[in-house]
Amino acid sequence: MVFRRTSDSSIIFEPPHNPNRPGVLILPQGRLSSIVYGHLQRLENATVLMGHALRSFTDSAEGVTATVSTPDGSEQKFDALFLVGADGGRSTVRKLTGIEFEGETLPCQLVASDVYYDFAKHGGFKHANFMVDKENYGLISQITTDGLWRVSFSVPLGLDMKDIEAIVPEKYEAMLPGPRPLEYKIDRLAPYKAQQLCATTFRNGRALLVGDAAHLTNPYAGLG
Repeated sequence: MVFRRTSDSSIIFEPPHNPNRPGVLILPQGRLSSIVYGHLQRLENATVLMGHALRSFTDSAEGVTATVSTPDGSEQKFDALFLVGADGGRSTVRKLTGIEFEGETLPCQLVASDVYYDFAKHGGFKHANFMVDKENYGLISQITTDGLWRVSFSVPLGLDMKDIEAIVPEKYEAMLPGPRPLEYKIDRLAPYKAQQLCATTFRNGRALLVGDAAHLTNPYAGLG
């Protein structure tokens, strides 16, 4: 992990490496999901059902009964000791329990852009680089070993996807190291809100909230 000036990519601060302490692990959610799925497949008491959606549930002192819709449009009921809502920021579990978010949505919008560019060659970039600047701040981190990196930056509120696509070259010109003209290939653009929200409680009866269902925070530095 390195802190750099956006203006010239120079290093402001690099924490000393300590072999006795774990470092930062950058693992895309897609890869993490695949790893978890692989472990679940090896468990005799676990079943993964794709394409199912929670519709309602009831809970009691003995357990939970969840009603879900299936891929063919029918409904099915499941009984369990607990219901765990790991269903994201728009969590159905959270809404059904009536648990509210508290906090604030910050007055800026962030964009996560996945781009193929040789940061190691052009700037000696490490796996995670926090870019420090009053306007062009952000995070540049390696996603895969085949050259895919995540460049996150802020844009004004109210921009739609067409506006964001138009502003990307300007942001890259300010943030990317290396010779000009820049040569890169954008793989994905994903705008999201800068928020600091947390559920008032992570549990209501036998329903539990985890992950983004429980808290929505800017993921910089692993706080998401």
